[in-house]
Amino acid sequence: MAHDTRNGLTTIVARAQLIGRRLRGGAPIERERIVRDAAEIERVAKRTAARIDEIDEGVRAPRGSGPLGDGRDHGGGGP
Repeated sequence: MAHDTRNGLTTIVARAQLIGRRLRGGAPIERERIVRDAAEIERVAKRTAARIDEIDEGVRAPRGSGPLGDGRDHGGGGP
């Protein structure tokens, strides 16, 4: 799960850097491209936030909720 979260953050940083370079460069600004990049940043940020929430919920699970009663998921796959 950490790998997925890092991938999301990498995408966000890369897109933000591209927007910054385009705005700082002397070439004409392609509004549609910036709008697309901003939308992608928003989409990935929301997905990454949802993953972080999943991690947070897992950390906050009550002790003893695992199949062996020790608070860990041992992959039993039960209902």
